[in-house]
Amino acid sequence: MGQSVFIITLGMAEIFVLLLGDIDLAAGYTAGCGAVIALWMMASGDPWWVSVLAALAATTAYGALQGIVVAKLRLPSFVVTLAGQLGLSGLILYLISASGGIGTGGTISLHNSIINDIENGQLSPTATWIVMIAIVAVAGGLSFFRDRRRRGLGDGRCCAHRARGARVPTKRSTRSRSRGSGSTATRSSRAIGGGASDRRCHGARSTASSSASSIAARCDAATSSKG
Repeated sequence: MGQSVFIITLGMAEIFVLLLGDIDLAAGYTAGCGAVIALWMMASGDPWWVSVLAALAATTAYGALQGIVVAKLRLPSFVVTLAGQLGLSGLILYLISASGGIGTGGTISLHNSIINDIENGQLSPTATWIVMIAIVAVAGGLSFFRDRRRRGLGDGRCCAHRARGARVPTKRSTRSRSRGSGSTATRSSRAIGGGASDRRCHGARSTASSSASSIAARCDAATSSKG
């Protein structure tokens, strides 16, 4: 298990690239080049943490360069990473040969106990449980506060929208409302006037019919008296 840690780490990094439909053939040589840079700097007398940070910065910069070439220039990731694999393999050989007496026989000796413990050391069961509990607690706390902050931002936006909906009406809206009320009053007056005119017409018709019936009755009375 200890010898397969770096393979598992590279596999975890590679799977995100594969999920996006691309591939990174230079992942192994990028990690190897970073290791050579760190060992070379430590063998030259630099502190281990400076060497590790320099190696991480160099590999991150190269990975970003490959990503920019693939994303911006629209080149196939297979071609770009294959060229990177060949270039990094040559760079590793150059760094080892340029190290002089530090790298003999194609290898650079590691005499730092901290890096050896990071690479091959193992934690006790108690220390493992402590580290795992701390990691879970930190991850859970970050997730909780992030979710709480997101909910707070959502509530603030809702309050802002409600405040915008309950704003004071402007002169333009007041004028439009007054126009609307005036048009409504005009319509109602027209409706009232129309109803009155209809009632007047109906009254005139009823008066005319009653007068006609009275005239007809008079004519019938006059005819009967002559007869």
